[in-house]
Amino acid sequence: MKMESSQVIKSLFFIAAGGGCIAVLFFIFAWSTFEVNDIDRASITYRLAAPQSLQSVELVGECRQPKVHWKGRDGESSPFSSLTYGSSLSADEILHFYRTAFEKNLCEPDYSATAPASKNLLSMSCKNSEFLSVKVFVDKVAACREVSIDFIENY
Repeated sequence: MKMESSQVIKSLFFIAAGGGCIAVLFFIFAWSTFEVNDIDRASITYRLAAPQSLQSVELVGECRQPKVHWKGRDGESSPFSSLTYGSSLSADEILHFYRTAFEKNLCEPDYSATAPASKNLLSMSCKNSEFLSVKVFVDKVAACREVSIDFIENY
């Protein structure tokens, strides 16, 4: 009887220790995905934790691997996410593509936020459940021009 009781206690101790380790690992993972810098779209962190707005962005004329960055709500600033990649298309083609794509997501151009001299910036205000605004910036001249897509998240 005494032998069975000590085995039960040992078993319960190992179960509790395992549960504690799992909880600690969960909190470490959650904290590590709160702010993420320069990861690939193929990474496990991206697949598990990236905001839906980033995961749904289509890349056009890709000539350089995309990198993503996001930061969750911290109580002081809005959550945001950003995707940067290289494209071989012209700035006009890229901006037209994203204007059309984001208009389907209930976004409309925000001309008050766009500087008149900046032809390579598209700023849009959005009324959807994923994000409040999106900005697309395209480098002026380059064979593989840098495209940055920035979201202010809506969560």
